Amino acid sequence: MASVSASEFWTDLYARGADGWELRQPAPPLVDFIETTPPPRGRVAVPGCGRGHDARYLARQGYAAVGFDFSPTAVREARALARGEAAATEFVERDIFALAGDYANAFDGIWEYTCFCAIDPARRAEYPPAGRLAPRVSLPAAPPRCGPALRRAAIRAPPVPAAVPRRARVRAAIGAGPPGPGMDGPPAQDMLTLRRLLPPPPLAPRRPGHMKTLRMVSALILVGVALLVTAPNRAADAQGQTIKIGVLFDHTGPFAAGGSLNCWRGAKMMIDYINEKGGVLGQYKIVQIDGDGQSKAEVAINEAERLLNVDKVDILAGIYSSAHAVPLAEKVDKQKRFLWITTAISSKVFDGRNLQYTFRPQATGDQFGSLSVQYIAEYSQEKFKKPAKELRLAIIHEDGAYGTDVALGSELKAKELGLNVVLKEGYSIQAPDLSSLVTKLRSARPDVLFHTGYNPDIALFLRQAKEQGLRVRAYIGHGAGHSQIDKLKEAFGAREIEGFHTLDPIASQLLDGRKLKPGVGEMTAEMVRRYKTLYDKDVQDRAIAPHVSMGFNNMWILLNDVLPRAIQKHGGFGPEALAKAARETDIPEGGTMQGYGVKFYPAGHRFAGQNERSYPAVFEIIEGKFELVFPKAVATAPPLLPLPASSPLAAR
Repeated sequence: MASVSASEFWTDLYARGADGWELRQPAPPLVDFIETTPPPRGRVAVPGCGRGHDARYLARQGYAAVGFDFSPTAVREARALARGEAAATEFVERDIFALAGDYANAFDGIWEYTCFCAIDPARRAEYPPAGRLAPRVSLPAAPPRCGPALRRAAIRAPPVPAAVPRRARVRAAIGAGPPGPGMDGPPAQDMLTLRRLLPPPPLAPRRPGHMKTLRMVSALILVGVALLVTAPNRAADAQGQTIKIGVLFDHTGPFAAGGSLNCWRGAKMMIDYINEKGGVLGQYKIVQIDGDGQSKAEVAINEAERLLNVDKVDILAGIYSSAHAVPLAEKVDKQKRFLWITTAISSKVFDGRNLQYTFRPQATGDQFGSLSVQYIAEYSQEKFKKPAKELRLAIIHEDGAYGTDVALGSELKAKELGLNVVLKEGYSIQAPDLSSLVTKLRSARPDVLFHTGYNPDIALFLRQAKEQGLRVRAYIGHGAGHSQIDKLKEAFGAREIEGFHTLDPIASQLLDGRKLKPGVGEMTAEMVRRYKTLYDKDVQDRAIAPHVSMGFNNMWILLNDVLPRAIQKHGGFGPEALAKAARETDIPEGGTMQGYGVKFYPAGHRFAGQNERSYPAVFEIIEGKFELVFPKAVATAPPLLPLPASSPLAAR
């Protein structure tokens, strides 16, 4: 029989159904802990995660959870369980004894339940200490001497509520504190553990003949080794030269699958890259503190308040939805705090507001709407065999800040070009039925349909359009759900979405890096490498969603251009220094991974804080992948117009 230290041992138990430790739910102590005394959200490691119930629970609560297990069966089943959930959880097949080397300083906290007691006692001293994975420990409940003498301290925590039966008390023991019952000895130094002193929970019946060590696992489930480390305080920041960045995206709810999660992945990969190089200017490490807007504006606003005023971040960055960005920008600016918007596109964020501390390198929604109409106008004669002025255009949109802004851009461009708009109508993304809108479209008989929406409403509309027999010659989306090709394929099939369009800033990997500023193409290659390593090793380079580029590239502009100048020229990374440095940004076209340059409109301008050099592009699904089709100067393929016969929307 294989050793308990070999992955084959545990894989065999999974295969034979001998997983008596399996609870098929999150560990009750974890649920109780998060519900009663939740620590600040951040990046949490879950070693020995098994099927990932604890990791997925943490992800649902807004933590960026990464589960580790060296059983390929456990990791495979954990990933399968995670696929059906909105909150993304990462699972990595890895030996826990290699974590300290591979993931040094990568986490804000660690949750561990029974992994330590499943280790061969002879190897427990090798277990990766928390100080190597999440070294910055701040324990508000600890006595003052816990800083310098951390590993000698023993801290009494509050009682666990009676909601968890017989969980009488919790003790946090650090380093050389006395071992808990059933332990062969203390954990390695620097390991912070929360040991629940409880009788063992009931276990599923076990098959006879298991090794003594495995029986020990069952007996010691009561130990429940757990760790959650909070973010560092300001004193630690100053001493360790760190910069706190609150990264606010939607990890749950419909916006997550609509592109928000990919934006977060891109931003996180860039932060990790900078930290691996020693930090900003090689010395200022970034402490990333995540927030989850949950696809709800009021939640996003509350999360921003927490990040700014509880976690005391130096910079608030991210924001996927314009419905969140419009109210957030004004609130944050009034507090004189620095906001860096990577994704949300509505021009209403800036229009006439004269914001002083809010900046966005991203293109605006009205640019999206204008360019899509320009694209159709330029190809009308060639592809539709009629002048653009003879085309019948329809514009539909979700009625929030994002959809309204894009639709207005389309309408104004059509008016400028003298084109015929036969219908323009908004709808609520909460609408349970869009059949009446489809009926109006059928009556209007458009040749080209311009649509702006998120994920669920797009799916609902397309399903009902197919059912009611709506037919058009071209279907043009504008980012968000229209840019998530995998989700579109899952919902409608690969052949059915052939010829669908979307607009977004250019996905970096679609540009020829040789035509960009020296070194920029190499950064795109780094983005692709990291994405495939961390999230999807089988994805084609061209199929990586443009939202990944938005997070990666726009965070790079902040960390590589704005922050260094703020520190070197303006004396630090406070809001005033950052705002001054941002206004001095002057990156020419070809100087970023997405091709556009960066120059922010100055204070007093109608769009103060918006990048005047940004622009989107038109993409089309051709042979199952996105091709860049407009502007013509950067196109990777000619457009496929009109819709092919395989599309359920294609005019017959």
